[in-house]
Amino acid sequence: MKIARAQGVPATTPALPAWSRALPPASRGLPPATTASGGVPRPAKPVVTAASAPPITTIGPHATMEAPMVHASRDTVIERYRTSGKVQIQGGGRAGADLRAALRTVAPTTTAPDLPDGAGAPFDASAAGKPGGGSPTVYSVPSNLRPVSFNLNDQTATAPNVTNTQGGTAEASLLAGIDAINAAAGQTLIAPTLGTTSERNAANDGNNIISFVQGNYRFSKNTVAVNINYLSGSQIVSQDVLFNPKQPFSTDNSGSVEQSTFDVQGVGTHEMLHAVGLPHISSDPQATMYPSVSRTDDVKLRTLEQSDIAELLLRYPAPTA
Repeated sequence: MKIARAQGVPATTPALPAWSRALPPASRGLPPATTASGGVPRPAKPVVTAASAPPITTIGPHATMEAPMVHASRDTVIERYRTSGKVQIQGGGRAGADLRAALRTVAPTTTAPDLPDGAGAPFDASAAGKPGGGSPTVYSVPSNLRPVSFNLNDQTATAPNVTNTQGGTAEASLLAGIDAINAAAGQTLIAPTLGTTSERNAANDGNNIISFVQGNYRFSKNTVAVNINYLSGSQIVSQDVLFNPKQPFSTDNSGSVEQSTFDVQGVGTHEMLHAVGLPHISSDPQATMYPSVSRTDDVKLRTLEQSDIAELLLRYPAPTA
């Protein structure tokens, strides 16, 4: 900001943001005032360091992307977004518009909390619009990256939030979901086997993970699972599926445990359909891609409805004989 000075009158220092005023002077990053020609003190420009800046509050990208975070450098914000997919930015003006434009060119660009427990909630999956609500962009996996190969985190078998009272396993449930997707598509979109990985963090690294343990994604308490797609234009080049480690899951298809937990196969099928580009289908409450779920009726997600299949075939037409 410009600071007006009258002859012989010291210039005033711009007001510091509230969070900075609460810090001790040594942590505000304020160097001593310098002196301009003529002996008039020149106010020092505040310098905000990583140590003194407020913590970055995480949100789903594009769910609330309003303006730039003014207390970190542009490169810091972009790198944080690139690695975690989550930043909250504050402020406005031309700098805000420029940063929003820059972030939309950086993967990940299709992250959002998914499958809230209860009534449907808005799902904003991409900068292009809201899938299920008329998004003009159709996202899909290019042929050279199909079938998509997923690697299951190696701690899944012992994850405390996964129950297998009927003798099933999370891996078997996920594979059943993959089989249902491939059968509906009439082709192998997702590899019918799962690799193993120690990775638990979402990243645009070509290592497509499925994880039930805590990683770098911070879930809200009502979020059941999330799919993160990384884009090159409208093409999905990498994807991760993360289950909320604080939500209960099971592989059961009936009984009291099934009624009090989320179904691994049903939720997994929903998320893996996102991974190949399907949006939410808010017009069909029976669809696997319906935007919300409850613990008592999520087994139905295992079965793809015609509305799900239509979206699948739109992206991946059945092979001709």
